[in-house]
Amino acid sequence: MKLQNGNRIEEVDFIKGILITLMVLFHFTIFTNNHRIVTQWIYAFHMPAFLLISGYLMNVDKPAVAFLKTIKSIIFPYIIFEVVYLLGLGVLGEMFGASNHFSLSMLSLLNAITIKPVGTYWYLHTIIICMSIYYVVNKIGHNIISTLIITGCLLFSLTLLISGLRWENIIYFMIGCYIKKCGLKINEVLSPSLLSVLPIMFISIFAHDFSRQNLSGIGLTIFMISFLFGIYKYCFGFIQKLFKWLGKNSLSVVLFSPIFTVVTKFYLRYFSFDKTTITWALFSLVLVVALCLVSAFICDKIGLSRLLMKKNIYAKYE
Repeated sequence: MKLQNGNRIEEVDFIKGILITLMVLFHFTIFTNNHRIVTQWIYAFHMPAFLLISGYLMNVDKPAVAFLKTIKSIIFPYIIFEVVYLLGLGVLGEMFGASNHFSLSMLSLLNAITIKPVGTYWYLHTIIICMSIYYVVNKIGHNIISTLIITGCLLFSLTLLISGLRWENIIYFMIGCYIKKCGLKINEVLSPSLLSVLPIMFISIFAHDFSRQNLSGIGLTIFMISFLFGIYKYCFGFIQKLFKWLGKNSLSVVLFSPIFTVVTKFYLRYFSFDKTTITWALFSLVLVVALCLVSAFICDKIGLSRLLMKKNIYAKYE
């Protein structure tokens, strides 16, 4: 993550690395079905925190040409990977008789790409729409509040037409935008504090349910970011470097992980000794993340990354 002066806030990469790891782990359906309460708890904050950070990282001061390049670098891979993923679901579903396989048709593909994305690609779909609306409104808005109000109204209106665009996700993105627009640093607004574990525990124990669209989700998201900022300096150097590396490669994981996640269930029988599926899930987590990073590295080497996104996507381990 870079500020306008070129300096990185390394803690943000660290948090992104943890969040993207949770995203992969808790998209293993067999695992989440066995651990529903923990899954609900994780879902209440892991992607909301990612959306908040994404809003903060957005640069609305770019010239229009530069912004269009940024949007294109997200749209093209989003469409391609969504189509590949859907085709994979359709073909594998038919081969193995899955009850929830994707119906292969041009109409279904268009609907998934524009209205209701499948898999983790909803995140890119949401980011593309939010970034585009916010950038345009910011260019004509008079102040921070009016810009955010108009942006919020337009995005809320779109949620009535686009089922894959959800208001509770938009809110977190806009919180990040507000922090950035005010010229504040995210690690100052959400101050690093180990004491944030106390409200996290309080919410976790006493909340009736966990959802990003109610106070439990908002509280968990805010305090979890603060807590993760707080634990950064206490982690071993290797742990810091590992999650910062994963955070820098989060786009690669978002793009490739759904494709590799599909095949993890085919070796589940070899982990039948563990009825909790934790061993299988952890093995699959390492495997999927490793395959994502290798795939990103190969795409850079053969020039595919620059063809699709006009830039390399793999960040070296440093």
